[in-house]
Amino acid sequence: MTHKNLVLIPDIEHHDIGDFIAIAELIRDKTNDVIPYVFSHKEWRKSYFLKLRLTTHPTLVVAMRAFGKSIHPIKGCCHQGLDLSKSETYSRMESAGLTVTPWCNWNRDTHTKSWMDNFVISKPDRGARGRSVKIRATSKLRFDAEKHSIEPLILQKFIYTGAFPVVHRVLTLYGEPLMHFRSENIQAAPCLDPSSKHQLAGHNPVASNHGATLSLSNDREIEALATNVAKLAFSDIPLLGFDILRSAIDGSLHVCEVNPYGQTWHFSSMLGKSIQTSNNIEFYSQKNVFETSANRLINACREHAK
Repeated sequence: MTHKNLVLIPDIEHHDIGDFIAIAELIRDKTNDVIPYVFSHKEWRKSYFLKLRLTTHPTLVVAMRAFGKSIHPIKGCCHQGLDLSKSETYSRMESAGLTVTPWCNWNRDTHTKSWMDNFVISKPDRGARGRSVKIRATSKLRFDAEKHSIEPLILQKFIYTGAFPVVHRVLTLYGEPLMHFRSENIQAAPCLDPSSKHQLAGHNPVASNHGATLSLSNDREIEALATNVAKLAFSDIPLLGFDILRSAIDGSLHVCEVNPYGQTWHFSSMLGKSIQTSNNIEFYSQKNVFETSANRLINACREHAK
């Protein structure tokens, strides 16, 4: 029987390579038609002979973050994270026919849009971890070239998620949910009435900032949305971190951000371990991550290895 090669490249600067060694061992126990290997980025990038050895069989390289052209096999297929801006991820979703939380680039030519309510969200197109995310009164929306041209900015419809801002983070591997937690910023000033300009003014809309309260979640509707978006718009990116909002007004779901670059494997990252300790939660067992990952990677290799 002709086998296929599966090369796993972890982001060992941010998580434990032992996670992927354990996944590879499970794959070996489960099947003979997919042969897994685990290499660091440095090992794989520098060894031409290692890559050459794998050209005799169809190969899929799966990297847990964006490494660029340096990890492409001599022969075979490579899936890895991509360094996409927020606007690029929204455009991908729109091109796939998905409903996207209304947004636009913010510049001197931006005009008021029909989806803009009394308040909108502004954020950097390439920001991370809630940096510079602000809520702004639509009536006072003025683009200041000197102040706002430091980096590209976007505007997005404000989704009211409750008195305190709430976001759901879902991590998927080829569309399969591996982790799901709910983050609520109870340190923010409560907004009990989203129609009140006085309550919204100065309201911190970031639900996942430092000091937020995290808890494990199993909201299947939210996970199904993440799976659908991953498969339709980002099928070439193995690991994705979705930030999803549920409207407290009508229960509708909104993908506010997709994180396609990587650095989202928070089972063993320093950030992830800190989150788990401070909130007394444990990510590994939530969805049987090693077993689930092994099964999904076997299927991905069978489907994509060339």
